[in-house]
Amino acid sequence: MVVVAVVGVVVMLEVVMVVVLVFVVVVVMIVVVVVTVVVGAAVGGWRWCWSL
Repeated sequence: MVVVAVVGVVVMLEVVMVVVLVFVVVVVMIVVVVVTVVVGAAVGGWRWCWSL
């Protein structure tokens, strides 16, 4: 029974780690996309204003 409990805890920890890792990766990707869009819009707007 102790072995089963230990295995269950380890499996749960691994699942939690994987979920956290996926969550972090998704958040980082969203942040990168948002930053890229904002910087691109800022640079594009600045160039557009400058071209006038």
